[in-house]
Formats: sequence, C-alpha cells, structure tokens
Amino acid sequence: MNHVMVETDHLSRALELHQAGRLDEAKAACRELLRHSPGHAVALNLLGFLEYRLGNGEKSIAAFQKAISAKPDFADAHFNLGNVFTSCGEPGQAAAAYRAYLALKPEDAEAHYLLANALLSIDELAAAEASLRAALERQPDHVDARTNFGYVLKRLGHYEEAAKQLRRALDLNPDSAECHNNFGTVLRNLRRFEEAALAFREALRLKPDFIEAHNNLGHALFDMGELDAAIEAFGQALEIDPHDLASWINLAGLGERSNRLDIAKAAIARGLGISSSDPSLHLLAAKCERREGQSEAAVKRLENIDHSGTPEITAIDIAFELGQLYDRLDEPELAFLHFSEGNRLARQYPAHRDIDKGEFLALTDSISANLSRDWLASWSEPPALSDHHAPAFIVGFPRSGTTLTEQILKAHPELQTLDEKPTLDVMLARLEDYPRAMAGLGAERIGYLRKVYFDAVAEHAEVDANARIVDKMPLNIIHAAAIRRFFPAAKIILVLRHPCDACLSCFMQNFTVNSSMANFFSLADAARLYAKVMRLWRQSSELLGLDYHIVRYEDLVGDFEAETKNMLDFLGLEWHPAVMEYAANARARGKILTPSYHQVTQEIYHHAKYRWRRYGDRFEDLRALLEPFVTEFGYDWDQ
Repeated sequence: MNHVMVETDHLSRALELHQAGRLDEAKAACRELLRHSPGHAVALNLLGFLEYRLGNGEKSIAAFQKAISAKPDFADAHFNLGNVFTSCGEPGQAAAAYRAYLALKPEDAEAHYLLANALLSIDELAAAEASLRAALERQPDHVDARTNFGYVLKRLGHYEEAAKQLRRALDLNPDSAECHNNFGTVLRNLRRFEEAALAFREALRLKPDFIEAHNNLGHALFDMGELDAAIEAFGQALEIDPHDLASWINLAGLGERSNRLDIAKAAIARGLGISSSDPSLHLLAAKCERREGQSEAAVKRLENIDHSGTPEITAIDIAFELGQLYDRLDEPELAFLHFSEGNRLARQYPAHRDIDKGEFLALTDSISANLSRDWLASWSEPPALSDHHAPAFIVGFPRSGTTLTEQILKAHPELQTLDEKPTLDVMLARLEDYPRAMAGLGAERIGYLRKVYFDAVAEHAEVDANARIVDKMPLNIIHAAAIRRFFPAAKIILVLRHPCDACLSCFMQNFTVNSSMANFFSLADAARLYAKVMRLWRQSSELLGLDYHIVRYEDLVGDFEAETKNMLDFLGLEWHPAVMEYAANARARGKILTPSYHQVTQEIYHHAKYRWRRYGDRFEDLRALLEPFVTEFGYDWDQ
C-alpha cells in the first residue's frame, strides 16, 4: 500500500471515530498519521478540533498553529484557531486569526460577525463597526450581527442609527427580550423615555425575570419623573435577586439624584454588604457625604478607591466628584487637577471620540454670517400669535443660573416651564437649510413649524391652556433669530453670570456630551465658546429688536425678592408668594435633569459667587478673550 493510501486510511479512520464520538481513539488515529507525516495539515487541523472537544485548549491552539505553518492558506485552520482563542478568552489573538481567515474567504458573513465580537471584547469599537457592516452586507438577515451592530453604534454614540438597526433586528426576531431591552436603552439615549419604557416592558413580558430590563425600566421611569414607579421597578429586580449589586447601585443613584438621601444611604449600605469595595457605591456614598457637609470624609473615601478595574464611566465620575470636593475644601490646585483628569477621561471615552465640537461652532458661525439687516428685510410677515400663546424663553450660557431661574418661575401658578427639552431643535430640524431657509418662509410654512414646536412641547408636558409656557434651554441663545422669526411676541429672559465663573463651572461639570458640550473639555475651549456665543447674542440683540430682560445670577442670589419681582413684571405677572418656596417645590419635583439638581433644591446659597477668583491664574491667558464681556455685562475683572 502506497504512502498516500496509508494517510487516507488513517485520516478516514480518525474522522469515523470522531463522528462516532470516540474522541480519544480519533486523537490516537491522528497522532499515528502524524507520526508518519508530521506536516499533514488536515490531520493537524482535526487534531486541534479534537483537543478542543476534549478540553485541552492549549494543545488545540498548538495543533491549529502547526496546521497553519504547514499550509499557510488553510482557511479552516485559521477559522478554528479564532474560535478556540475566543473560547479561551484571548479576543486579540482571535481577531488576528479571523482576519487571516477573511483574507482567504472575504465573503464569509459569519466570520465577519465573529471578528466583530472579538474586536468588541477589546474595545476596538470602530473596527467592530466596520466588521459588522461587512457581515450585514453579505447577510442582511443575520439577526445577531444586526443586534450587535446596534449595540456598537450605541457605544459609539450614534444613537439614531443604533435605533434603526435595533428596530430592524426586532423585525427579524420580535420575540427577543434582549433586543427589546437594547432598543430601550438607545431610546433612552435619544431622550424618548416613554418609548423606552414600552420597550423595557415588552422585554419583561417576554422574560419576566430579566433583571437588567427591570433596572432599565426603573431608569426610564425616573427620566419621566415617575419616582415611585422607578423605585418599584428597582425593587422588583431586587425581589428576583436580593444580591444583585447593580440593582442596589441603581436604587442608590435614584435616591441621590432625586434628593432622597434616606433611600440612597440605605441602598448603599446594602450594596456595600455585598461588595465592600465597589467604586460606584463609594462614589454615591461620597456624594451623599458632600451634600451633608462631610467633604473631608468623602475625599478620604474616594482617594482610597482601587481604580484597577473601575469602569471608565465611573472613573470619570470619581474624578469630577473629587474636583468638586477639593473645591469645597478650598484646594483649587487639587480641584483643577481632578477636573482636568475627568475631562481628559471624558474626551477619550469611546462614545465621545467621534463627537465633533466643531459642529456647534459651525452652526453658530452660520447663524452669525446670515444675520444682517438685508437678510432680515427679506423676511415675510409671520401669521399673528397672541402674546399669551407665545412662549417665553430662558437662555444664557450653561451654568449661569438658568436652572435656578426656571425653578423660581415654575413655582408661579400662571407659568408652566420646560427644563431643557429639545423643543426648538425639533422644529428647526424640519428646516432643510437652517438658518438661511428662514428668509423664504411663507405664512403657511411658519404656521406648520409653530405646530411642530407646540407638538414637541406637548410631548414633554401636559399643557395647561391657561398657563404661559416658559421654555428653558440655555444654548437656545444662539437661536434668537429663530425665536424672533417664529414667535415675534416671545419674551426672552437672558441669564448672565460672571463670564469667568460661567466658563469655569462648565469646565467643572461632567456633562452629557454632545457637539456643544464637547467644548467644555478644557477651560480654554469653554472661553472660546463663550466669546463666540456672546458675540452672536450681541449681534442678535442689536439687529432683531428682541423683547428681553437680563437676570444676573449674582444679583438674583443677592436680592432674591427684588430680582424675582422684576422678572415677573417683565412677564406681565403679579407677585405670588409661591415663588419664595421654589426650593421646596424642586424637592417635591423628584428629578431635575440638569447638573444643578442638588443645588436648586437648597435655599439660595452664595459659595459659587466669584469662585473663579480662586483659580485666577488659570484665566490670565484668557483675559483678552473674556474681559470685553466682563465689562459689557457690568462685572469687574480685578474685583
């Protein structure tokens, strides 16, 4: 019998034994063949598979690598090697093996999907996105690839596209509780809270003991202001598993964010009983300690955290919290160090890397470039809208006191306020060439766009026909021309704060990042944005004939009653004693969505006035940029 026939007989015997489940005998047959032909690639590949089936991961890897050495273009060996590396928890090595396979078999959708999973495990999100696109180009109905594609897009911050992909995945597999849950998380990112809650409830209908979906439902309900229902949702998760750490963390976070420190501290204690070193729980405990005046204890707690293995998002939060604590302790150098670190980590966070701060800057420049007397002269007359039905707007640079102003006005029974809802953005998104397109609008189109605005308002509030709407969104300051175009009778409350304090406070905040907030990763960028926004406001106020009233934060906290009366007079309202109880109303509100949530629930406080002076040396290089506005708004750089 010739050599080839011997090899064939041994290989056939090994395959028969493998198919019969006689793995050890199949392995022996392979080894016999390899004794005669050490470089037999097919036998080495089969041996690798058998070693894997027998639980010998390292031997399996060695066999596949020998098969590849014997036959570098042996595609199946590369693929199998990738699978074993994946099983052994070596995603980087797995990715290299799948790439080698795809160089030989580029049309294999499943291999692109598996490569994406390996890349996702090592946080190479952009590469994972490309691999999932490749998988779906070759197999559009690959439901797992479609689901993971949505997840990766969410991680990258591409929420609109993520929602579309997960909706398509649900069309392919409507009974997937996991997919409904993932869809809900993206809807939350899009601030479509009611839809998110429906998605989580559908996930729970399909899988009632789905703890993650119970927790996510709790978050969505909290977003909607339904505090009791949110507590119940987290409680249901804990009924399923009283030792689920994430549920205790979520309940503690709800308590802290809703100013229910009793709930927060009880949940923190239970959670630390499960994991005494959990960084998220210690962060929440430190926030509670800060709010109870125990800043030194909070610093000690956070400085003792072991950061190895701390999730990125938690590490960002810890850095910002340490900054706040050292600021409270009058340690500006240490505070600035931690704020800088928090911003560095936030800038590098995967979901923030592709957010372009230039988009908001370009929009501001575009509005400024269009805004001229000739352009305004080309506007047609808009249809009438009564003063009562025209909304009022609270605008200003972020962290200037707009949330405090909104809370004060919210307490007045004749006003209904909106706290940072994207109502104006929804309307302006219907204009294909904003801002230029505003000039060519006729009465019918203006009426339609007003309806879009008021429909957006109705999505976020049960509108009382007898109440005046007050729409607070600080950076709507750049849209003063749009406010004038669509709501000529609108009153605008411009909230100002010392420019240096406003910029510093933005740098100190761990904002939800978008193209505008991405300008706050450095103090210099914050100052540049401030100057650009305020130049546009100056231009707008000079050209548009706006009906506006200025509220300076420092004056408001210095003489609350007089400044509030002036503001109400501007709005044409009588004084009402309820506005003096704004802090109690805020506490009863449950949730405030802005970073000021813990401040506006207090009585008027003064420690944030002129904070920037303690950081004065950080502003020397920014003086030429900011001092003109310091002077224009009635402040003094040197006092």
